[in-house]
Amino acid sequence: KFKSSPYGSISHGHAEQNSFIIEAYGSPLAISSGYYPWYGSPHHAQWTWESRSKNTILVDGKGQGVQSLEAKGKITHFVAGDKFDYVAGDATQAYEGRIDLFERQLFFVKPNIIAIYDRLEAGRQCTYDWLLNSLKQMEVDADAQTIRVVGDTAEMWTYFVYPETLSFEQTDQF
Repeated sequence: KFKSSPYGSISHGHAEQNSFIIEAYGSPLAISSGYYPWYGSPHHAQWTWESRSKNTILVDGKGQGVQSLEAKGKITHFVAGDKFDYVAGDATQAYEGRIDLFERQLFFVKPNIIAIYDRLEAGRQCTYDWLLNSLKQMEVDADAQTIRVVGDTAEMWTYFVYPETLSFEQTDQF
């Protein structure tokens, strides 16, 4: 699943423009985290609505606009084919002027390779956090810049190509 919605993060929406979820052979690998005890509960409003709980980007540690009709994304391209599928989304507007561009492209090379290309521009020095949420502890190899998520029936390997030096953090806390 890939989401980039013109409806923003209002009402039952979340701050999750250009986010993705990956499930393979019945195993949830990259998830949208959090739970929903009731609408607007502390956990729901302070975690589940937030970008931090999704597989998207933080800019200077901050996510997209929460409960905002203006925190929009849009699908800019989509192609479905026999050998591959392609989708691109623009989530720039969701960051409320803190970023000049966030374009995410996903290539699904059938049957089992997904390549993600993110293009981020801010016109100033800033930090980006590339978020990945999973139900299980991830195996992180910071030197090789890889992450492995092992599910019950499938696994996901994440390889970072650029930039060449990254720092990794993992937590089991909301």
